[in-house]
Amino acid sequence: GALAVALSLGLMVFWFSKVGIGPILSSLSQMKMGPLWLALALNVTFPFFSAVRWKAALELCGLKRPFPEVLGLFMAAWPLASVTPAKLGDLLRVWAFQREKKGWPALASLVVERFFDLAVLFLLAALGGFFIFPQKDGWILAGLFILLALGWVFIRLAGPPLISWTEAKFSVSFKRKDLMEIFARILGGSLGVWLLSVAQWQAVLAASGIGESFWDSLLKVPPALLAGMIPLAWMGLGTRDGAFLAVYSQLPAEKILAASLIFTAIRYLAPGLLGWPWKIGRASCRERV
Repeated sequence: GALAVALSLGLMVFWFSKVGIGPILSSLSQMKMGPLWLALALNVTFPFFSAVRWKAALELCGLKRPFPEVLGLFMAAWPLASVTPAKLGDLLRVWAFQREKKGWPALASLVVERFFDLAVLFLLAALGGFFIFPQKDGWILAGLFILLALGWVFIRLAGPPLISWTEAKFSVSFKRKDLMEIFARILGGSLGVWLLSVAQWQAVLAASGIGESFWDSLLKVPPALLAGMIPLAWMGLGTRDGAFLAVYSQLPAEKILAASLIFTAIRYLAPGLLGWPWKIGRASCRERV
């Protein structure tokens, strides 16, 4: 709430005073519009991957819904989820199932989704450790295979106890048939969301005239996104910006901070606006009922 906004404002004032408002404004004015339009257009793909992920999590919790309905519920919650700390606005998706008295299974699906979402982001952030080695591309590919193998082992070992704990905690019964296929869809959706975030950052860097490779962005962006997930700041403002400045310390700070501001606007503010038609539509439907 207010505390998160205050913390974000305080951090942003600190970064602005450290880097300088003039250089930041100059960097913003020099950005190329073509790559920024591309970054903005990528927002259209996020709901698809997110809905694929959540639909699989709902099925795991015994809630089978058609894809258009899942997509609509996700889009209706997106405006608030995009701007709340740790995406707490996603709880609106749970509220949509209260009428059917299936709020607990819906909440369990959100817990499953968030667990795998953070697990994938942690794994991608771990790739940053390979940045210290020479010949990064080879190490990244090796790291991807290693992390995928470790992730598979983790699911095989930790999956059953995690399922049992969630069933007991939320009084739900998971659909155990085709369990690995459902997990694969959840993981695929999360991986698609985070890789698209990296691609958006890559486009913003291109607009700033910074020629970093996608591999470098794959190493550096996930830790910054993880910092933005800390449930203390509003939309990750301040925490994510500081992380970007840290991982790109060899580049001009004013360009990185300007890029971070644009990334926040494109990745978090714009999706909220995109979701409002669905939110208004669902509110109208409820009024008619």
